[in-house]
Amino acid sequence: RRPWISLPYKYFLERPYMNRAAFVQSVGDQAEIEHYGIKVPIVEALNGIDLETLPGKADLEVIERTVPRFQGRFVCVFVGRLDIEQKGLDMLIPAVAGLGSDAKNLGIVLVGPEWKGSESRIREMIRENKIEDSFHLYGSAYGDEKFDLMKASDAFLYPSRWEGLPFAVVEAMAVGQLCLVTPASDPAGLLAKEGGGVVFPSTVEGIREGLKEGMNLSAEKRTALLGTSADIVRDHMTWNVIGRIIEKSYRKVLEAD
Repeated sequence: RRPWISLPYKYFLERPYMNRAAFVQSVGDQAEIEHYGIKVPIVEALNGIDLETLPGKADLEVIERTVPRFQGRFVCVFVGRLDIEQKGLDMLIPAVAGLGSDAKNLGIVLVGPEWKGSESRIREMIRENKIEDSFHLYGSAYGDEKFDLMKASDAFLYPSRWEGLPFAVVEAMAVGQLCLVTPASDPAGLLAKEGGGVVFPSTVEGIREGLKEGMNLSAEKRTALLGTSADIVRDHMTWNVIGRIIEKSYRKVLEAD
């Protein structure tokens, strides 16, 4: 935000310092690291999740109890800071409006704290688009309550414009929930690459079509996506896997010396 400080810092301090490293670890943003001008080897080791810490049982009726009008609808849950620009909420709202009569078959539960007074603006946008019936602002949720909401829904929705590695998406994948995401919200691009979820462009039209696709998935297709998503978590996002990747990288450096 202050380029007269950040640019000299980048060119004279940070980038030269990083290019003296034996390697740089990426958590799924290798292309961005390369674009930044990093020339040393890049090792991809994602943020991990301990599957044994996830809750076993879930309150699968929490959404029906909290938002009775959503019963029988395709319910999507978003969990995160309600940052309108970064999280793409200003695209999501008109995307839902663009569904026309199909919006009545959809329920969007926004879970998370407001960001710089965003709640009032979000409510205003929902009113302006005349889709109050399709949205519910839940407020913040943590721990088991957060996982209950994830598991009680039909899909986990993350329409961000940009992210690092969105851990909420990893958590949703780990508890066996279908993920509807933009490329920025796709951990290391693995959902798109391996076919483990519904990935759509970060535009109003893209989000609208992604919602349609999610709502119209056959049972067989949904099962296939969830199976692949579970494989992605097991093969790329557990600490045993990540630890082996990092250990191998350090051993390679030490052996080279």
